[in-house]
Amino acid sequence: MEPHYTHDLEDWINAVTSGTGANGWATPMIAGTQPNQTVTAPLKTPPALVKSMGVIIGAIAVCLLCALLAMCGAPILLIAGWVRERRASRRVSHDSASTEPAEPTDSTSMFSTDATTPTGPSTQPNAARPIAITDHRFPVGMRVALALNTLLAVGTTGVFLAYLVTVIIDAISLTDNSAVLAKNWHAIVMLTWLNLVAFAWLLAEIIVDACRRHARNRAIASIDDDADMNNGHDAAAGSRCDIGKDGKACIGSGHVIVATCVVVSAALSLALLAFWGLFC
Repeated sequence: MEPHYTHDLEDWINAVTSGTGANGWATPMIAGTQPNQTVTAPLKTPPALVKSMGVIIGAIAVCLLCALLAMCGAPILLIAGWVRERRASRRVSHDSASTEPAEPTDSTSMFSTDATTPTGPSTQPNAARPIAITDHRFPVGMRVALALNTLLAVGTTGVFLAYLVTVIIDAISLTDNSAVLAKNWHAIVMLTWLNLVAFAWLLAEIIVDACRRHARNRAIASIDDDADMNNGHDAAAGSRCDIGKDGKACIGSGHVIVATCVVVSAALSLALLAFWGLFC
């Protein structure tokens, strides 16, 4: 700064407090010649996506609500899957007792994650094919990714809100806590990047699982077509009932709702963290 800047500032403060007005100065209000402003500042700047504080609060509420719905839906899916597996086990036992299969099958292959299907049509005209039961559960990798994203979305958002509250309290109380706040900021940045990596992993798991199920559905449809030509429409219809609607290996609507809630929660959490500049 100019060497006499502080003295000039003191003179100005003393003059203002003594009642000097805008026209009472010996020097002009603008030093030098009249400036030429080439760029005009806008009188009003329109907001972008975040138009008010209510948008941020609403996004935080939706993020936490979706995570809560996912946490409540997960045990419901586990219970429903256990009940479905019990019913399928009793149906397989009943069918095995009434009709002797052409080849023995073990229970492990029936209830595997890949939803095993027959390798080909039965050689006997009216013989029942081995029953293929669809596993209505997420793969292990996707289950881990869903749980991790839910915990990170809630945890990172909560930790950052606590950080903001701490900054506000320190500012109001004029408390010098800069060293601790700087360390906490770096920790939140690390959590944010971990949240981003976990979200990318979840998207990859969803894409891979969708491709796997699509390939499985095509294989099942091909087997059912062979069964229609060799064993008749009734036998194929019976296998479709065990596999799923129209012979497709699929997950239930509850799984889709839970996965959607987790994706929305994680995406909103990342958007909020990006808004506050945690990726910079």
